Amino acid sequence: MKLLDIDYTAAPKHIVIFGPPKTGKTKLALALSEHYNIKMLSLEAGHGVGKQFPEVWQDRIDVIGIPDTKIAPVGMQAVLRLVKMGKIHPCVSHGIENCVSCTKNGALFNSLNLMELTKNDILVLDTSTQLTFSVMAHIARGKDEDWKPQFDDWGKLKNFMEEVFSFFQIAPFHFICIAHEELVRMEDKVTEKIVPTAGSSNFARIFAKYFDTVVYCEVKNGAHRFNSRTTYQNNILTGDRFNIDLNKEPEKGLLPLFQGGSLITNQSTSLLTKVKSA
Repeated sequence: MKLLDIDYTAAPKHIVIFGPPKTGKTKLALALSEHYNIKMLSLEAGHGVGKQFPEVWQDRIDVIGIPDTKIAPVGMQAVLRLVKMGKIHPCVSHGIENCVSCTKNGALFNSLNLMELTKNDILVLDTSTQLTFSVMAHIARGKDEDWKPQFDDWGKLKNFMEEVFSFFQIAPFHFICIAHEELVRMEDKVTEKIVPTAGSSNFARIFAKYFDTVVYCEVKNGAHRFNSRTTYQNNILTGDRFNIDLNKEPEKGLLPLFQGGSLITNQSTSLLTKVKSA
C-alpha cells in the first residue's frame, strides 16, 4: 500500500504524557472522557482528579485500580498478564488476579479485556514510573534490605519494559501512558534532557520511540501548558509525528491529536475549560 493511501487520522493514537507532579497529566488524559470511553489502569490512585468532571464524563471512566506497593508489587503482574493474555480480572481490594480471599467473601472484581476495546475507547496507564518501581520490587523480593540492583537485575527490568511497550507500540487501540520526569544524559554523553521516567535511565532515554506523540506538561505564568512540538525546548524531549502543536489551543487538551477519528460526541466545546483548574 502506498503511503498516500494510508489514512492516519483514524489510526490508533499512542501517546505518552509526562512532567513534574501536579501539572495536570492525569487530568489531561481523563478529560478525553468528554468524547471517549476511558479504561484506566491506575497503579498509583491518581484517578481521583476525574471527580472534577461532569457526571456524564465520569460515567465514561472505568477505573481498574491496582494498589501497587513495594511489599505487594501487583502492578507489574497485572500489566504483564494484560500483555500476555489480553485480559485481567483483579479484585478491587488488592489488585490480585483470581484473589482467593475476595472470591470467598464475594468481594468486587474489576475487569479489562483488550479484545473488547473499540475506536471509541482509550486505555490509560498511570504510570510507567510506578510500573518501574513495581518491577524492581518484584526483582528485589527475598533480598536483604541493603540489596542493590546488579547488572542482571537491570537486564530483567529492560526486558520487561521492552516486552510491555513493544506490545503497546503497535496496539490496535488508543493508548496513553502517564509518566513522571527525569533528567538523563543522552547518547552523545554530553547533552542532558528531561524525559519520561520508565525503566532505567538508559531505557528512559529511548522510551519515546514507542509513541506517536510525546507531551510535556508544565505550569507556566499561572497556566497549564501542554507541549508536543519537537522544537519546544532543547532540554525537554517532546514531539509529534504529525507536527501538531497542543500549546496553540491548550483549552482543547489532547483532542487535536484525535480529530479525524471517531468521537462518541461531536461537541465543539473545549475540553478543559469546563472544569476548575487542577
